[in-house]
Amino acid sequence: MNSKGLRQVITAAIAFAASTATSVAAQTNPDKATVKADNRNTHEIVVYAVTDDGARYRLGEVNRLSTNDLAIPADLANGTTQFRLKVYSYEAARSYKQISRTVAAVKTSPMAASAGETIRLMIQPNITESYVPAP
Repeated sequence: MNSKGLRQVITAAIAFAASTATSVAAQTNPDKATVKADNRNTHEIVVYAVTDDGARYRLGEVNRLSTNDLAIPADLANGTTQFRLKVYSYEAARSYKQISRTVAAVKTSPMAASAGETIRLMIQPNITESYVPAP
């Protein structure tokens, strides 16, 4: 087999593996509740889910100026447990030492999620203006 044929075989194998991974992920996503976080901030953001009794779940990070899908834990995604999303930037907390840490964090209004549901989270350049848009 020449080098051109070998490249075509490798390219086809990579494309097949990528499509298989994508289809498997698409099949498992309907069972999970997620937060689609759109970070329009120049800082890396960490997103937490905080329940009324104070339990805190770290959902994940969102790189600056990008989006990320974050899984909501199954025990929160039962349709009845109320939680708030907390958006926090450790970078902002370090940058704004003279300003209160609340500038680096904000909590949304209470919400509940069910399996298969996606909650959009808009993280604004000014973190305190971040919000969950109305459905």
